[in-house]
Amino acid sequence: MTQVTQSYKRSLSGSVGAGLGSIFRSSGKQYYILEHKISSKYHKAGETQEIIVNQIEIGRNPRCQVRFDESFPTVSRQHAAIVKEGDKWKLVQLSTTNPTLLNGIKVEKEWYLQTGDEIQLSISGPKLGFIIPTGNRSTVGSIGLSRRLTLFRQQALLPYKWAIILLSLFLLLAIAGGVGYGVWQKKNYDATFDEMKQKTQAVINNNTELKDRINDFQEKWEKDSLANAHRTVVQAAPDVSVLIAAAKKDVYFIETRSYIRDKEGDHSLRTTYGTGFILSDGYFVTARHCVEPWLFDFSEDAVMANASVTTYPNNYKVYSEIRVYSKNSLQFTLNSSDFKINRNNDIIEAIDVDESNQPVRIRFVAPHTLKGKTTGSETMLAHDWAYAKISRPSSLLADYETSTSLHAGEEIHILGFPVGLGVGDGTSLIEPIYNKMTVSRDNLDNAGCIMTSQGADYGNSGGPVFAMRNNRLVVVGIVSRVDAYSNQYNHIVPIKQIK
Repeated sequence: MTQVTQSYKRSLSGSVGAGLGSIFRSSGKQYYILEHKISSKYHKAGETQEIIVNQIEIGRNPRCQVRFDESFPTVSRQHAAIVKEGDKWKLVQLSTTNPTLLNGIKVEKEWYLQTGDEIQLSISGPKLGFIIPTGNRSTVGSIGLSRRLTLFRQQALLPYKWAIILLSLFLLLAIAGGVGYGVWQKKNYDATFDEMKQKTQAVINNNTELKDRINDFQEKWEKDSLANAHRTVVQAAPDVSVLIAAAKKDVYFIETRSYIRDKEGDHSLRTTYGTGFILSDGYFVTARHCVEPWLFDFSEDAVMANASVTTYPNNYKVYSEIRVYSKNSLQFTLNSSDFKINRNNDIIEAIDVDESNQPVRIRFVAPHTLKGKTTGSETMLAHDWAYAKISRPSSLLADYETSTSLHAGEEIHILGFPVGLGVGDGTSLIEPIYNKMTVSRDNLDNAGCIMTSQGADYGNSGGPVFAMRNNRLVVVGIVSRVDAYSNQYNHIVPIKQIK
């Protein structure tokens, strides 16, 4: 994880200048909060720090504004920094021996932060939450003046603590030397009075000059801050192809073998294919119809199996074995019973009668037509998801809130295996195919799905749908089942449905 930006360098304006701005011009100045997630010598778990300066350093060095004690050997003395650049904050890697992780991903050099991010110092090291306040608490002006002065001392002056102490000692020694010299020269007081008076006046003049310098510095800082507030920071857009290539390793081809079990044993129904992916929290995600295809298949065998298990659950069972492939090998196998699925909106209806004139029932999960009758509800399309905990590492991050607030015209990106493409092609054998689509309406449709301007072919089902946020790809949806209009649009289940 790296991003080319301006290189980090500790500066007086980023600490003392920014601290003075937080005291004198606090109404429009933004700040952020760091939440300590484990206890240390200096902070308890759950304790927060308001950061009012534009740059801080994190580590075991006493000069670091966010400090950890020696009980954390994998935290470097100067481990990482958080720096303001334009109107954004970025995390900078300082240590040359110990890594810094952002949301579980190693930061190679630096990366931009957003509220809710988790910073970790080394793989097994302490964690910090990054929070940008909103509403009435979004500016430094919401913090009391006495608290701001304390934060100024802790954050702006701390890196220059010894320089200030040495300067103070020098002044004290100068004053003490002057007093001693005056006592020693008391007999010649009258002769030297004018000289001492001149020296005193020189000190006053010097102090006036120092005061003028501080005022000049303050004025310059305010002008620079105003200019920065109106300056547009132009950043190079990330190469989507590079991000897509990195995401491919967490996208898998799945083969679903369905069976019906009766008193005589297991009987194969059919084999279907689709796509699945792993999120950073260790969950394997796909579409429900890739796990329970018999509920979406209206061939005679599938309808009979569905009706048998729905009507006579004590005598029949339908299940599937999901085989997950990556590159050229089988990675792992799951059973349909391993998946979390929402069945609350399923509809069970009688479609016939048996030999005893008892109703034969079938479970419906989406609108369809059977024997000339349309059954089901559109809202069930939003529940075409399934996930299983597998605890495998992944770099795919889900953005739950964005998944329900996309805008018409926004580009989204899909990885999957349409009509088997990407499987056994002789080069990388199994590698997902990339497709770009466009959101066709703001937010969600009446079915609670993301709508796109074109359809996705069979085989893409269950695959991840990405959007670009803060210069990175985030998962916002799952490719759902297609219908009669699939050549015009497709149902994308928002990833928020699985939260």
